Amino acid sequence: MGLDGDGSATTEQTGSEADCSGGVPVYSSWYEMYPDAPVTYSDPVRAGDRFTASVTSLGSNQFALTIADATQGWTHTANMTSASAKLASAEVIAEAPTGPAGILPLTDFSTASFTGAQANGRPIGAADPQALTMTRPDGTVKATPSVLTDGTDFSTVPVGGLHPAALGFRTQMAAHARAPCWPSWRPRWPCLAAAAGPSGAAVSTARRSATLGPASAGWRSSVPGSTR
Repeated sequence: MGLDGDGSATTEQTGSEADCSGGVPVYSSWYEMYPDAPVTYSDPVRAGDRFTASVTSLGSNQFALTIADATQGWTHTANMTSASAKLASAEVIAEAPTGPAGILPLTDFSTASFTGAQANGRPIGAADPQALTMTRPDGTVKATPSVLTDGTDFSTVPVGGLHPAALGFRTQMAAHARAPCWPSWRPRWPCLAAAAGPSGAAVSTARRSATLGPASAGWRSSVPGSTR
């Protein structure tokens, strides 16, 4: 989940990730103040863990990025500064992985479920979000988001096997949450996303439950305020 990235050169985000190393899955969690490199936490993460996360704009270029693994019982908050952040959008997504050679194949992540997604303290669905479908460069659909339930809950499902994909919902920061629809974003699997408001205070939180695996899906909105 995170702020910015749509219409801005920065991204403030946190989430979980699944990589394949020598044929063995490796799970982790992280935060990122792009374009700076992501910072990986050392706490244990396992397939099927349940996460909650939030990204909050505190004003004066200050951000609080919080992620908690309810299954493993740990929480981290990174207090960071970014003078370049535009607070242009917010997102709740699953992203496709990338490597030196470009977009990497997806694992069979089955279904990733997100609940409680909010922007500025309201259901993300109230922020006129845009649903994003993950596609390959040739336009082939690789993953799709479900409709929003109660304005806060949705899931992402891969289409047609293990291929680069991205999906979700997008809105512009004037009251929404966003998710990337491109299969070429950074190699991350964000749990949720948030947005910032005109007052400079933004909070985003949400919950995810799914077998960890690289993918891109979610909802995006552009809202000045907070996202959850």
